[in-house]
Formats: sequence, C-alpha cells, structure tokens
Amino acid sequence: FSPPPTKLVSDMTDAAVAGQSRFFALSNASPAEAHVILFDAQKASLDQVVSQCGEALDLPAKRLYNEFGNEINDVKSLGGDQTIFVSAGEAFSADAPKGTCQSLMLPCWAAGAVGKSAVTLRFVNGQFIEQYDPTIEDAYRKITLRGNQALCLTSWTQQD
Repeated sequence: FSPPPTKLVSDMTDAAVAGQSRFFALSNASPAEAHVILFDAQKASLDQVVSQCGEALDLPAKRLYNEFGNEINDVKSLGGDQTIFVSAGEAFSADAPKGTCQSLMLPCWAAGAVGKSAVTLRFVNGQFIEQYDPTIEDAYRKITLRGNQALCLTSWTQQD
C-alpha cells in the first residue's frame, strides 16, 4: 500500500510550544490532508480534542484511531508526533496506512522567495511549481517505503 502524499496544514507558529502536545490528524475516510493538532495533555479532555480535530478537518468527529486501527479512549495516549485518524463514527478504514512508521522531520529554512516550497513540493509529489506563491509556513507529509520499513517524512518550510 502506498498512499498519496499528504499535505499538512500547520495551525501553529512554533513546533515546540511549552506545555503542549501535538499529533497529526487525518480524516479516516480520505486521508489526503493532515492538520497539526496542538493541545494541553494535562488540561484537555478527549471530547475537546475530538472536537478540535473535527473543526480542523471540517467533519463531525466522533472517534480517533491510532495508526494500528486501535480506538483512542484517553487523551494521555495522544501526542508525540503520531498520526491519528479522525472518524465521523465509522470504523477504522482499511485504506489507512497501518503498522509502524518511522518518523523523520525534514526542516527547510531559508530567506524568502528562494524556492523552499517549490523544492518541497517536488520532493513530496513530484510536481515543481514555477509560479511564485508567498508562503509563511507550510508543511507536508509523505509516507514511503524503504525496503519493508514505512517512513513518514514530514517536511516543513519556513521563512528565515
């Protein structure tokens, strides 16, 4: 199984926000776009996090699943940059990538208007964008195989 590249939509200004946990939320029904979800693991309830995921993905979120298809029932089991699938009530999708996925972060910082996003898009989905489109911060995720090991490559671009 080789899913399509997943665009991450970053809802944060800094990846390392003190006291916050984060994970990547994808729609269980169609995992094409992911959102970075930040939450306070000490204060947030599971219902609050599910609601936050629903707002980010624009769907009536009811259930969360980890990458193995296990339903999340405790907010303390979220975080650590894991991938979470958000469901509107349906069971875990058989089309979602399963199994362990080694995560690698690939930052791309440089001055403005030098082609960071264009190079990142070329890497993620094989398309090179020739038209300039100003970007403050953007992130992308690509799931690929290296031998028989799944790799979750997360790349983000940020103006220096």
